[in-house]
Amino acid sequence: MAATIETSVELANQLAHPPVEMESNYIYGKLRVYLVNFTQGAAAGDAATSRQRLIRLPAGKIRLLAASSWLKNSAYTATAVIDVGWEAYRDKSGAVVVADLDGIVVGRLATASTTWNLAMADDDVAGAQGAGISDNLTKVFESSSGVVITASNRTETIPAGATLKGYIVVAVE
Repeated sequence: MAATIETSVELANQLAHPPVEMESNYIYGKLRVYLVNFTQGAAAGDAATSRQRLIRLPAGKIRLLAASSWLKNSAYTATAVIDVGWEAYRDKSGAVVVADLDGIVVGRLATASTTWNLAMADDDVAGAQGAGISDNLTKVFESSSGVVITASNRTETIPAGATLKGYIVVAVE
């Protein structure tokens, strides 16, 4: 085999003459950290129909950094499964983008108190990245009014007093 030196698309854009301008969600974006402190109220939430609304991302082009985002769930019930996704929102043209309640994380077991990364949801406990997470472990949202990130429990009720805490990191202009 021969030794090779290859260049990423982003570096090629930077090295081009003149440089190819890239949007701030690709390079030089400012990181914003959204803390998550969710506690289920006094009433348990029904499985599949209840949602935990965690944060609202601002309007504009926002890149969610899944590998830098962490959540910790309290112990739910014996077969509890958490999904993380987003509610429907409007894109920059005003068209509705449908909700995807498991677009970030699919099927994370929440049977015991666990801390987990949104990009590595399947570390030691069942779960996988949602279809919305790209190969570079990010999700780009482009909205005219912001995007609400949610969690839901599709198999069991959300116990009263259950918690979901941590932070979600995004790159913005």
